[in-house]
Order: sequence, then C-alpha cells, then structure tokens
Amino acid sequence: MHFYEYLFAAIAIVMMILASSLMIATLTNPQTKVSETELLKITGEKIMNQILFDPGDPPEWGSNHDIPISQLHAFGLAKYNETTRGAYVLDSDKIFRLSNETNTDKTLRSLIPDLLNLGKDYGIALEFTTPLNVNVTLLPNTSDVSIYDVSVTSPLGGLPVYGATVISNLYYVSGGQIVSQSKPAVTTDATGNCQIVFAVPSGQTKTLVVSVDYSNIHVLKVHVKPAATDPDATRIGGEVYSGTPLETTSTAIQIIVPSEKGNYTIKSLNSTIVPLQNGWYQLSYNEPATVATLVMANGDLVCAKKDVSTANYTSISVDFSQLVNPVSYTIDRTVRIDELTYSIRLYIWRMSY
Repeated sequence: MHFYEYLFAAIAIVMMILASSLMIATLTNPQTKVSETELLKITGEKIMNQILFDPGDPPEWGSNHDIPISQLHAFGLAKYNETTRGAYVLDSDKIFRLSNETNTDKTLRSLIPDLLNLGKDYGIALEFTTPLNVNVTLLPNTSDVSIYDVSVTSPLGGLPVYGATVISNLYYVSGGQIVSQSKPAVTTDATGNCQIVFAVPSGQTKTLVVSVDYSNIHVLKVHVKPAATDPDATRIGGEVYSGTPLETTSTAIQIIVPSEKGNYTIKSLNSTIVPLQNGWYQLSYNEPATVATLVMANGDLVCAKKDVSTANYTSISVDFSQLVNPVSYTIDRTVRIDELTYSIRLYIWRMSY
C-alpha cells in the first residue's frame, strides 16, 4: 500500500513540475518578445538619427566618387553644406551611391553595418517612397505622334487622385541637337489619369519630364522610352557616367523644375562635357537641383535621371515584402531630397540571437 502512495506522490510532483515549467514558459515568452521589440526600437531610432543627421566622413563622399568607400570613416545621408545644414534634408548623390547605381560600390553594402556599429547582429534596409504614385505609359499608336498616359494614385490603397495639375516637357533629338516640346497644364480626371499628346514620332528615344502638383504635394517623374541606353547612364555630383561613349561636341542639358510664384515650371540649362576616365564625364556647370541630365551618344538621346524612389538599400539580398514580420521593426520619417518630399522607411531585424 505504501508503494502505491509513494508512486502517486511522485507522479503528482512530476506533474506539478511540468505544469510550473509550462506556466513559466508561457509567461516569459511574451515578455521576451516585448524585450526584443524594444531593443530593436532603441537600436533603430539610434541608427535612423545617424542616417538623417550625419553627413558621413568625409562629408562629400556622395558627390565625389573618387573617394573610395574604404576611406569612409562614418556613414550618414545628410546633405552637407559649409554655410547651412537643414534637418531632414538628405543628399541624393549619397543615396544613389548607396543603392549601387554606378555598379562600382559593391563593398558599400557590406561596410555600412560596420560603419553603423551593427556588426553581424542586425540587418537593415532603407526604402524611399513618394507621397503620390505617378506612372507614365507611352501608348502604342501608328500615327506620327507620341501619346502619354499619366496616372496619379495615392500610396494608401492605390486610390485615384482627382484634380492633380500635370505639366510636362518632352525632349528628343532633331537635326543633331536635343530639342524639347512643352504642353500646357492639364488635370487628372476621376480615374486619376490624363493623356498628353506630342507631335513627335513614337519610334525614337524620348525623355518625358512630368511635374505633378496636388494640394501642396509636388512629385516628379522622368520617363525614358525606349530605355536601351538609360540604365548605363547616371550622374553623381557634377559628373556623368555612361557605358556608351558620349558626344562631347554636343550640348548637355540639365533639367530643373523650380517653383515660381507658387507654380512649378520645367526649365533646362545648357552645359558642355569633358571626358575624364573610365566612362566618366565632367559637366562645365553643376546644377545641384537637376532632376535629369540629357546627353547624346551615337546620335541618340541618353538620359541620366535622378529617381530616388528606385534607390533602395538592403544590407543583405532580400525582398522588401519579406521584411514585415514579428521579429523586425520599422521606422518612418518624412525628408527633403532635392527640394522634393519623400518618405524614408528603415527596417531593422536581428541576424542572430
């Protein structure tokens, strides 16, 4: 009889121990997740502040591609100026160099975590988005005109934006020179669309610059079609890189979109180019607010455009859709880049536990 009493007592003790262990695990697991999230939040805020307010060392590392990444002692995307420093104002040249736009900074991807003191413990990603989605499509047609469809939607659910003001200029090659056509302002309809027609054959390379203004929100879009030579051209600071030799005898055109008395206009500045080394060319005049630089190669148009919304960064090769998960944390900020408003989102996650 005593044997069964001892057996039942032992079973009861074991069950109590298992139940206690299960209760402890159940209670501590949410606290562990909260602790990990708070740690990611603190680390993410620190990293975001450094990215937004620190220009890096050397501070001109973005516009001067001759500075090798190996000589970068601190990392940051803030715009650097000897006279003024604006909060939440970022340098587009640093952003493009960050996104490997020139295909020459492969080591930057692996060095940034070390420059931010993250080591192998954390992974980060940066995503830039505009406050409005602007899509441009060159419609197929057989006539001697080019018809563009411009669609303006909200990033929140893709809702159409009605009543947005759209101005546009089309650039193309004619008679061995870069010429342009401008169109009066039009507005988007209830579907968020509008069409713009230019009396230019649809077969040749053209660059369309579109400026969209809606309730004090200003968004630019540079559309190149066909884009055979476009991926090989980029601009960093006052220099242009092209995989195809450029015509130095032709005029380079820098396109700007200034605001005059509350209204935006599309203008261009003429410059000459001088060849340097390894596909780089020096502009005789550097306009920092340029949204696109047009040059010629083999009698065709080449466009080096600045599209910040495509200049994203990840410390490892990963799809952005995979970054929203329970073990990651995101931080959003509104910034100014080349006089335009963007949203920057930082993703941070643990690489090891």
